[in-house]
Parts: sequence; C-alpha cells; structure tokens
Amino acid sequence: MKKLFILMLCVFFVGCSSEERQPSTAEMQKEYIQNLLPQINYEWWQNFDDPILLCYIVEGLENNPDLRSATLKTEEYKQFVKYTRGGEIPSASVGFEYFASKNIPFPLIKNDVFLLPLDISYEFDVFGKNHNKTKSAEMALEAYKYQVQATYITYISNLATVYFNIVKVQELIDIEEELLDIKSQILDETRMKLKSELATEIDVNKALQEYKTVQNDLEDLKKSLTQLNSQFFFMLGRTSLSSDRVGRIDFDGRDMYEFSNWQDISSDVIFNRPDILAVEKQLKKSEIDIKVARTEFLPTFKISGQLIWNNFLSGGFFSTGNTIRSLLAGVSQNLFTGGRLSANLEISKIHFEQLFEEYRKVALNAVKEINDALYILKSDKTIMDRNFENYALEKENFKEYESRNESELLSHIDLLKLKQLLLKYRAEIVKSSVQLAIDNIGLYKATTGIIKGDKNEK
Repeated sequence: MKKLFILMLCVFFVGCSSEERQPSTAEMQKEYIQNLLPQINYEWWQNFDDPILLCYIVEGLENNPDLRSATLKTEEYKQFVKYTRGGEIPSASVGFEYFASKNIPFPLIKNDVFLLPLDISYEFDVFGKNHNKTKSAEMALEAYKYQVQATYITYISNLATVYFNIVKVQELIDIEEELLDIKSQILDETRMKLKSELATEIDVNKALQEYKTVQNDLEDLKKSLTQLNSQFFFMLGRTSLSSDRVGRIDFDGRDMYEFSNWQDISSDVIFNRPDILAVEKQLKKSEIDIKVARTEFLPTFKISGQLIWNNFLSGGFFSTGNTIRSLLAGVSQNLFTGGRLSANLEISKIHFEQLFEEYRKVALNAVKEINDALYILKSDKTIMDRNFENYALEKENFKEYESRNESELLSHIDLLKLKQLLLKYRAEIVKSSVQLAIDNIGLYKATTGIIKGDKNEK
C-alpha cells in the first residue's frame, strides 16, 4: 500500500511539472494560414489569372509581422480560455515541510519531523458563475478570431492594391519611354528643319521643353515605382534594396480585371461581415458578464480537504497514526464590499449599451462601404469602356494617317505627334483598367471576402 501511494505521488509530481508539447510558432502559423484561406475567399483571387499575385498573398500571410503577431494573440486567447476553465474543476496542491526541535519531553515524538500535506479544494458552481466566466472567455476568443479575419482581408486588399499600382506605374513607364523617344525624334527633326530654315528657334525651344517635360514625368514615375516597391516589400516582411523590383504579370487589358457577377449582392453579406460578427460575439460576452456580476451577490459554496502525512510518531510515515485528515465544507456570503459589487454590475450594463451602439455604427458603416464600392465600380467600368472605345477609334485614325504619310500627304513630324496621342489614349486604358481591378478589390474588402466573383461567368 505504501509503495503504491508513493508511486501515485510521483506520478502526481511528474504530471504537475511536465507540460504538454506546444506547437512551434511556425507550425501554428502554417496551420492557421491553411485554415484561414477558405475564410478569405482565396479562390476569388484566381479571377485575376495572376499566379504571381497569389504567391505574394501567401507570402504576406506567412511573413507579415503584424499578422504573425495577430496569430500569436489568438493563441493567447485560447490559453486564457483554458486558464478560466480551470476555475470549474477541483484544485490540488502538495508540499513538503520540515520541523526540527530538541529535548521534547515526549519520548514517542521525534526531534526531526517531516510533513507532507496534500490540499484539495473545490467551489460548487451552484449558480454557474465559474462556468459563465469560461463562456465569457470563449466569446472573447470567437470575437477576436473574427477581428483577425477582418485584419487579414484588409491586409490582402491593401497588398493587392499596391501590387496593381506597381503594374500600372510600370506600364506607364514603358509608355512614357516610348513617348520620350518620339519627343526626341521630333526635337531632332525640328533642329534639322531649323538648318533648312523650315522651322524657327521658337519651334525648337518648344520641342525641347516638351522633351524635358516628358523626362521629368518619367523620372517621377520611376520615383513612384521605387517607393511602391519598398512599400510592397515592407508589407511582405522583406528587407529590400533600392534596386529590387516586384515581379509582376504582363499587362493584358480589361480582360484581366473585369468581373461580371458583382451586381447581385444579398443583404446577408452585410450581416456576415467579420467586423459585425465580432461585435455580436462581444455583445454575447457582455450579456454573460452581466450574469457573472449578478452572481457575485450570491453565496459561495466551498469544500476543502487535507491529508497530512508525517513521522511525528513511530509506525511509519504513511501509517494511520501518522496521518492527519480534515474535511471542511461551508458557505460564505458578502455582507459589505463598499459598493464594489453594485458598481461592477452597473459597469457591465453600461458596457453592454456601448457595444450595442458600436454594433449599430458598424452595421451602418458596412452598408455605406458596400454602396460606395458598388457605385465606384460601376462608374469606373463606364469610364474604362469609353477609354477602350476612344483608343479603338484613335487606332483607326492612326492607320488612316499612316496611309496619308505613305502618300506624302502628311509629314513625319505630324505622324509622330499623332502617335504620341495614341500613346496617351493607351495610358488612359492602363489607368482605367488597373483602377477597375482596384475597385473590385474595394468591393471585396467592403464585403470582407464573402462575395463571389467569376470572370468566366459572362
């Protein structure tokens, strides 16, 4: 019996001192990302037919410091739920004490005494106070999960917006370089005409001014591209150099960014937004906190027991004569706490009212964001269609001008000027097409990834 008890005691100590293996940060991050991808409607991003963008999204989810911190914060909430749940089960503790004395007049009592106390206590959750505390912690965890989901969706939207701005600026740089080459040719031919007295110094100066203006515009675009690259790498959690460039897919016009089925949006989308669901969980948590505050006024029922093994007397450490047993059961009731319990209840009620107003504000903001995103998307799509029509018309005009140039009815300088006009229309197409992509992302963000879209459904 003694050996069995000692073995059980050792198992108890080992169980208290050892900890269950916790997954590493990398393992938690990977698992969390795999669980998060369906929640952020990862498949929707495939509508862009841009595998480079998809790779950047996954990289950002894995490496962005803010997102990694949010993942760890979620794990912290989970551990707090476990911590709170511990209040619902009995607690046990064991200790070891030594008592030394000399010249004790009782011959049966030893001078060197060892004590091994085992204390067990439990609070009967008659009114559900401890259980409600656990439910409150669980609601806090669920609310934070929705907050993290909204954070991830916002991050991905911002990351993709920067990416498409990089696509736009790079395309504009290519156009501007073509335009600069045209301006250079015009300047050279104007100088040649000046030698033949077919042009004036004023014509040369104007051509030179236009050439330098395009040079400045090109320099501004390159500066913007460098800044966008740095911002993009920062969002990815990378350290970039000034020479680094973001990889991108080739620009392919409106077919890349025009989705067809954004028009049908159910009202359920609004009430399934993570920010609204987060506030709903917070409201439920607040209701539970009010229940907990009320139960603080009620009595508390506790039971505690103690076993103390010692070697005061002869007969063995775990003998019956050397074992002290005690059992205590009781009830306690707060009589006066200086108004703290009443104040705590009122605070819980006021907090609930505040959350209700927050819920109203979040719902109104959701409706506003979706309506604004829909209007902007519709308006910019109209602008893009007109830009494509203008570009098509200008291409037809340019073909006619080219035929006139071949018939020597139009000078080469005039043809170059018409070509630069065609480039300007092409630049407008780039701007409006990329803007439509950003508008789609804006609606995705407003609906927080819930809305669907398939460019093949036309």
